[in-house]
Amino acid sequence: MLDTPPVSGLELSPPVLVRLISYTRDAPRLVAAAARITVSKKPVEKAWDMPSSEIEKWIRELIRRGHGSPLEHAVYTFEAVCSRVCSHQLVRHRIASYTQQSMRYTEGFLRQMVIELCRFSDVECPEKPHRRDDYALYSSILRWAAGLVDKHGERNGVETAKILEAVSRAFVLNPK
Repeated sequence: MLDTPPVSGLELSPPVLVRLISYTRDAPRLVAAAARITVSKKPVEKAWDMPSSEIEKWIRELIRRGHGSPLEHAVYTFEAVCSRVCSHQLVRHRIASYTQQSMRYTEGFLRQMVIELCRFSDVECPEKPHRRDDYALYSSILRWAAGLVDKHGERNGVETAKILEAVSRAFVLNPK
């Protein structure tokens, strides 16, 4: 068992934020029609015109037979803002197709982290670096935070937790 005191009043990560961006209209009918044409000689139009009462029946039959490809005709596109750990689990289980925002090309995330660290250390810091001095300040703040975590590690719970909170927020929330 670890002998680390609990850090009170600290929220390390925000909840996952999810927003529906787009979806296939009449997706259940599309899936049922796709299921029906796989076992029918009739044209697609006939399958599409099935009564509403048959849609659920065809989808259930599709699932019962383990024939999943017609389910892929229904597309729902979401924006999910979550931690790297969460996104890794989603991608690992391949329950959908994914496009992730690259951290390599979005310096706003890192900038937000430095601004959080500046607030924590009571250092004035520009919202966006423009001059060489600004970049030097950003660099020194990052070195200071890394050194503090290396030096104190888990022993200094509050400071380490605040630094980790700033880092986790920078890699979870979109920059303002």
